Amino acid sequence: MLLSVSAIREEIRRAAGRSFAGAGAEAGRLFHLTAAEALGGESEAAWHRWFDAGRLEAANAGAAYARALYEHFLGARLTEGRAAFQDDPEALLRLWNGVRNFAAWLTGVLRECRRRGRIEWEGSRGWRGAEELARTEVTLSWRLKRPGWKAAVEVQGTLDALLRDPESGRWAVIEWKLASGSLEADAAQLCLYHRMLEESQCGGAAALVSFDPEPQQMVWDAVQMAEAQQRLEELIGRLAGVAEERKGALAPVPKAPAQARPLKPEHLRLAERAVAVLKERGHDVELDEPVHAGPSYLQVPVRVGVRTRVRRVLAEAHDLQVQLGLRTAPILRKGEGCVLVEIPRQDCETLWFRSVRFREAARMEAPLLVGVDLAGREHFADLADSRTPHLLVAGATGSGKSEWMRSAAAAMLATHLPADLRLVLIDPKRTAFPELRRSPYLWEQLPVLMPPEDDILEAFDTLIEEMERRYQELEEKGLPDLSAWKRGGAGAPPRIVVLCDEYADLVQAAGARKELEARIARLGAKARAAGIHLVLATQRASRDIVTGVLKANLPGRVCLRVVEAIESRLVLGVAGAENLLGRGDLLWSAGGEPLRLQAPLLDEESKAKYLGMLARGAGGGA
Repeated sequence: MLLSVSAIREEIRRAAGRSFAGAGAEAGRLFHLTAAEALGGESEAAWHRWFDAGRLEAANAGAAYARALYEHFLGARLTEGRAAFQDDPEALLRLWNGVRNFAAWLTGVLRECRRRGRIEWEGSRGWRGAEELARTEVTLSWRLKRPGWKAAVEVQGTLDALLRDPESGRWAVIEWKLASGSLEADAAQLCLYHRMLEESQCGGAAALVSFDPEPQQMVWDAVQMAEAQQRLEELIGRLAGVAEERKGALAPVPKAPAQARPLKPEHLRLAERAVAVLKERGHDVELDEPVHAGPSYLQVPVRVGVRTRVRRVLAEAHDLQVQLGLRTAPILRKGEGCVLVEIPRQDCETLWFRSVRFREAARMEAPLLVGVDLAGREHFADLADSRTPHLLVAGATGSGKSEWMRSAAAAMLATHLPADLRLVLIDPKRTAFPELRRSPYLWEQLPVLMPPEDDILEAFDTLIEEMERRYQELEEKGLPDLSAWKRGGAGAPPRIVVLCDEYADLVQAAGARKELEARIARLGAKARAAGIHLVLATQRASRDIVTGVLKANLPGRVCLRVVEAIESRLVLGVAGAENLLGRGDLLWSAGGEPLRLQAPLLDEESKAKYLGMLARGAGGGA
């Protein structure tokens, strides 16, 4: 039985109560044609023909390219089909807005590809690597047969365009979504394309990109993907007439994007009181906008007069603590054109792991969740990135360090297949990772390690041997790193992420700190390209633990609350972590100014969904 993607898509839209007739459908068709021409055409509108190095790096490159798309391709087709827009001129405006956003987005992608060396301008010879950047008119198929079906079904369809992501190197679906589209239909279509890409061995990323009213990317985590694919199969079986009809065949709707927390009246009064205290102490300051409410603190921007010394305002933390009756001192730091006063909330809220979205993670090769900012945006470290291949995590008792490690593990399981990820768990306290002790994500050569019974030096030697073995295979294949190996096709080994919950105990158990640090230095210097990464956490951030070797080889830093300012300086290079509030309040640095984030808390539902169920082998990659 043969079934087309368009038939499935129309059924999903019909069930969702949506239709795409008239000008809306014509606008979508013209956008698809324009995007396909930009990515893989041969007219002057194609990116590789219109852009040169100067045009790409120009300040108005996106707007200029949008005009080129109109002049060389879209304009003539609008003239031919202008009758379709006579009764709905708004659809024409949406089309042009989408083309402009697409041009700006593609310009940014091309710049990133050039920065990463995926394309290179070679003058009269054009762009090296252009042919590997995009594919258009890609025919895909998916043959499936489920228990109870009368016959197999083959789903066939043709994608308008696939674009290779500049960071991960994976193919990503580009799909135009009109304002009249339904989230249900888009979500199910995402699953359908993802599965067809897998069956076609393209290694596709599960992402739909829309361009109206602004560029957005929709991505699911592994559990949502598995649930949606099961329901999609039920719909295919019903449409093909090979299975009994069941209701509710649409894919589940992704959760709405997280929003910044609403500001309560008492929050604004506290912000105004803080500014009043600073004025009473002789500072020329005014309350700026906006005031943000995080789960555990308020961020109050304060505008400083020209005659007021910023350094004096930054020194008012302890006086504000006393005058405002706070349990801990606020953190004062410089913002953009203001001083940010971060005041502990009396009515703290819990940030649950179930509220975390993994949209940003899909853009990365090896995402690891760090935390969520004041605006509700998730921040991930990409272990495949040379800036954050290995992480040092520090935090005193009660800071949330162990919970951060569990959340990081859960997020990695939610965004990777077991074939793409292996964990090595080092648990001196024996209580950090109980749910994962029988997980299929564990690396077979090293089960959960519990020093002093397990020889840690020997374990690190095993990791080094694996690193050297992978380098030998990379050399034989002529590839620079594991990412290139994965993009080249099947056979690439999984990434290995070492999670150590208490490095200080590890050093003591090893009995030979210098020998262990020598192994860490060797892995830190070379292991990223081989796909082996270290995430080492410590409760004691003292000089004898956080040594120069660790700091030189673990560039990503997560610092939860510590006891002394000197510990914050050792980990981050600046003070401030001593004034954090605990329970997942943290500072994150990837080499620049530390960013304050909140780590989510793993509720029982998320433990079962991400650690429990996935540990039994039911999960997949997003």
